[in-house]
Order: sequence, then C-alpha cells, then structure tokens
Amino acid sequence: MNSLKKGAVQFSRKYRYLLVAVLLVVVFSLFPSAVERYYSRGFYPFFSVILRMITGWFPVSLGDLIYSGGIIYLIFSIARWLYQRLVRKRKSDTELLLQKMVVAGLWLYVIFKVFWGLNYDRPSVGETRQLGKPAYTLEELIRFNDLLIIALNSSRSAIPGDTLPMIAFPDILQLTGKAYAALARTSPELQWREPALKRSLLAELGDWVGYTGYYNPFTGEAQVRAEIPDILLPYIACHEVAHQLGYARESEASYIGWLAAQAQEDARLRYSAALDLYDQVQQELWRMYALQGDSAGLRRQMQENARRLDTAVKRDRKAIRQFFRKRTHAVTPAFNELYAQYLRMNGQKEGMRSYREVVGWILAEERSRGNK
Repeated sequence: MNSLKKGAVQFSRKYRYLLVAVLLVVVFSLFPSAVERYYSRGFYPFFSVILRMITGWFPVSLGDLIYSGGIIYLIFSIARWLYQRLVRKRKSDTELLLQKMVVAGLWLYVIFKVFWGLNYDRPSVGETRQLGKPAYTLEELIRFNDLLIIALNSSRSAIPGDTLPMIAFPDILQLTGKAYAALARTSPELQWREPALKRSLLAELGDWVGYTGYYNPFTGEAQVRAEIPDILLPYIACHEVAHQLGYARESEASYIGWLAAQAQEDARLRYSAALDLYDQVQQELWRMYALQGDSAGLRRQMQENARRLDTAVKRDRKAIRQFFRKRTHAVTPAFNELYAQYLRMNGQKEGMRSYREVVGWILAEERSRGNK
C-alpha cells in the first residue's frame, strides 16, 4: 500500500464519524420534500429561534467578531508557515497541513448545512406558496415597471424633504418588526421571533466585497451596513430577516422581504423596496430588449421612464449611485464573482443574476392574486 492510500485509510478511520455526518447531510439534501418537512418547517424554526436568543443578547455583531478573529488567525497561520519555511528553513508537514484543512472544511460544511444551509435544498417558493413558475413576458415586465414608477412617486411624495431620507437604526428595527408582524397575520410561518438584526462592524470590508447586508448562518444574526444611504436599509433588513426565517435563495429572500414591505403602509419601507426592485426591473428590461434585438424599443422605454419618474426620485437615485461609485474598489467585481460561484454551488445557477429572479416571483404572486 503506497503512502497516499495509507494516509487516506488512516484519515477515514480517524474521522469516520465526521465522514458519516457529511454523507448523511449530502444524502438528506437530495430529498427536497423531506428537507421542507423535517428541516425547514421542523428543526430549523425551533433551532434558529434558540440561536437568536443566544446571540441576540450581544449588543454588537458576534458573527463579525468571529469572522474577524478567523481572518486574523488565518493570516497569523500563513505568516507562521512562511516564517518556518523561508526564514528558519524548516520542512513543513504538508500532509498534516492538508489534513487539517480538509477536516476544518468538512466541519464547516456540516455546521453550515445543519445551522442554515439545508434551506438551499428545500423546494422553491413557487411550490411551497403555490405560485407556479417565475417566467414572464416583456409586456408583463413593462406593466410591472409602470406600477413601480407609480409606487416610487407616491411613496416619495409622502416622505418630507428634498434630500435622501434619513432613518435612525432603531426606527429600521421597528419598521422591520412591524412589517413581519403584519405579514404573519396571513402567513404565520413568517412570524419573526427573537429578532437579531445588527449593524455590521465590517463596513470597510463591505466597500471591497460589495455587500449591503448579509446573514451569518453560524450565529443567526442578520447584518446591515448602517453607513450606506438610510433609505435602502429597511428593504435590505427585510431581505436579511427572510434569510433568518429559512429562505436561503437570494431571489426568494427578496420576494419574502417584498411581501413584508407590502404588508403595511409605511411610505419609507415601501419606497425602500420600490427603489431596489426598480433597479432590478431596469436590468431585466435591458436583458429582454437585448434578446429581441430591439435597441430602439429600449431607448424609448428608458426615455419614458425618465419622463414619468418624479424629480425627487431621480435625485435620490442619482445620490445613491454616486455614493456607491465613490466606494467601489477595483477588486469588487472579483469578489462578486467569488460570491456568484458560491450561489451556483448552492443551486442558484444564474449566479448574481439570481437576485433579479425576484421579479419573476413577484409577478407570479400577482398572477396568483388575479392581478394580470
């Protein structure tokens, strides 16, 4: 038996329980109906509430502190390895190092899947909420675009001031809580118990990576970047809370967040949601007109949108674009591609475009309500 085979046998014997756990998780994830029944609607709601009860006590983001500690430890380990190799000229045990990396990766995989990640393997909201398929025509998209313009103008007119609206973080927490409380009256499974919504401590990292909020599956905390324009935060918060409630796919979390935003009448939350969705729709209009080769139609559509949007809305959107343009780094697209690969690994084949699939779910919801 050569050393490679011998090492593999020794590894499998030493970590047999870990390998069994990985196998069980992989096999279980192949059965979406079982995941939905026993995990997403069984174990996870109970477990996630307990997790938020523990981490919610911390006034700051415990997840960010853990991630920061992990990054520091990784940098220290690499520096120590390089020092041993290059300065002290010692031979490192490469096989042992690789074994530690594999074991750590497998443990992270199991913990990730058990704590939250199995929600990627549940059936889509199209099945669980009986929405049908998220497909739509250009005509449907144009009608939704027109409705969003009306919603943007109407909600913005209800918000005083000529500059970007300011919202204190406690008010964002309150807005999010009220939205999900209203939504839970018709969808009890979407009740938000033991809230854990916090400011991210890694604002500078957000500038490089390009995120506006994220869910930490290991601590159950929803994070938002509180330094970005305030008006964006209510809908971002609703999106991240949807992750907390077990909707792992990005488009589905945005769809649940949209349901929450529509469940109450606060103009700030509705404006926040409409701003995000309007951008998604514009990108989809570009894509669908391009598929038809109709550049003249796209140009007419963009001109009509600009004519119909209220001046305050256009001013707000310009200020938001300028904010992010100043804080975007050259490496941000590379980080976005890494995240796109992560999405593809978890069943979202469209990568970053998966976010825009929310448009299809909302239109499917409208069709299910009889709004054509």
